[in-house]
Amino acid sequence: MAAAILHSRPVFPTYPHGYVVVAGHVPWSVPNVIALVALVSAFAAARRVLIALAVPAGRAFGVALHGRAWLAPGGGGASVDWSRFGAEAYYGSVHAVLCAYACASPDLRAELLSWASDAAPMWAVHQPAMSAALRTYLVAQIAYNAESTLAILTAFFRGPSTAGRDRAMLLHHAAAILLCALCWRTHFVRVGVFVSLLHDVTDLPIDGIRLAQALGWDSALYVAVAAALLGWPAGRLVCYPLKVIYPAITDSQPIFDHSLRTLDPRIATISHAMFIVPLVLLWLLHCYWYMLLLKKVSRHVRRAKVD
Repeated sequence: MAAAILHSRPVFPTYPHGYVVVAGHVPWSVPNVIALVALVSAFAAARRVLIALAVPAGRAFGVALHGRAWLAPGGGGASVDWSRFGAEAYYGSVHAVLCAYACASPDLRAELLSWASDAAPMWAVHQPAMSAALRTYLVAQIAYNAESTLAILTAFFRGPSTAGRDRAMLLHHAAAILLCALCWRTHFVRVGVFVSLLHDVTDLPIDGIRLAQALGWDSALYVAVAAALLGWPAGRLVCYPLKVIYPAITDSQPIFDHSLRTLDPRIATISHAMFIVPLVLLWLLHCYWYMLLLKKVSRHVRRAKVD
């Protein structure tokens, strides 16, 4: 009898249900799919427009900073990978727009501030319906990372472009799609939004570093490096474990109890562990990436002293 009960229970919440219950959320409803396709197309169009504008703008700005010799053979601008520069300008622009949208939307801003003070509602079994702003933000994150992954893959197979062969960016966007899509499907929508926004905010200084390095704009580079050195540990090394990992451990017992009633108990136990293990692994990656950033800054400082 026990075996029959185990086999009668699903190993994953049956669609459209998730590990938690968000009122009115049907992940892959027709309106949601249409919105996702539309946003992927919009991001693809925005990529083409922004890259087309960023490359000549970057060249012109570099000339204004350094003079026309900067673009001549042997000058700093001659060695810039402008296709990569355009892609970085696009990524930075999207990060800035998504952050601005989250801050400008009253409903989403209020919810984000409430999570910052008390993260427990993100892990509640029964959650209220998403606001239109929250839904739009998370669908936009899925669409942005899907389009970026497709663009990098397309460039990878078309030619030897450095931007197309950036495996780190490919893995970054693929992992982001997986995170956002799983949060969307399993109803952990508020966790997905909080983690995505935290990454966008802390990515902005990194975008600034890459663009400033390409342009040889030292003053902007120093500001971006300082912002990254302060913002990365504050956001990813402190806020992330305190507001995401710790509540996932301390506030998710009701989710586990709910899963035990609806899923195969063995699968429910594994699933509960898988809520937490990837979050911890991501935090360890943040620590590793921050060490790499510190090493790069240290090498730059030593090189500057020698020069």
